[in-house]
Amino acid sequence: MAATPESQLTNNRFNDGRRQGRFRAGTMVETMVENSPYSSCDAALYCIVHQGQCLKVCENISISNGLCWNPDGLTMYHADSPKHEIFQYNFDPNTASVSNKRSFVTTEKMIFPDGSEVDAAGYIWNAQWGGGQVVRYRPNGKVDLTLTLPVTNLTSIAIGGPNMDWLIITSAKHSLSAEQLSNESQAGDVFIS
Repeated sequence: MAATPESQLTNNRFNDGRRQGRFRAGTMVETMVENSPYSSCDAALYCIVHQGQCLKVCENISISNGLCWNPDGLTMYHADSPKHEIFQYNFDPNTASVSNKRSFVTTEKMIFPDGSEVDAAGYIWNAQWGGGQVVRYRPNGKVDLTLTLPVTNLTSIAIGGPNMDWLIITSAKHSLSAEQLSNESQAGDVFIS
């Protein structure tokens, strides 16, 4: 039997997912409807458990993003984009449970943390929607490096290539004005650095 989390929330959809032992995926509130009984924080993060059932791991989320783990698998990162915040959690790989939610990074007002990845040294790379940048944070949350790109909306990153030394960055055209699109001919492209 398939799980149908949030089926009553017709303005929600799944947005971001990753596997660390078990698959986890988060939802987002795509559009708010006037006079709706639901709030802009009705999204959640789920873990897929036995026979496709969904276990709610985190709630009160607006847009679930940036799900990743540090190299030893004991720290989980998760962003709520409209809140401009990336959170850290203690992660138990045996039970897949999370605890001790705490703020890791807060972004500026019009810069939203989107997709993330952690490198072998434990630094977290975050694509920043609205900021035209990818930021590499030290494990203590301090900025280590900022990579500026010629597009406004960066969506996610991955580390890949034959030697795992490529930074692969996706971007979007969505929500850009006609003027922005004319100035950002590479919006929607994939970048490899």
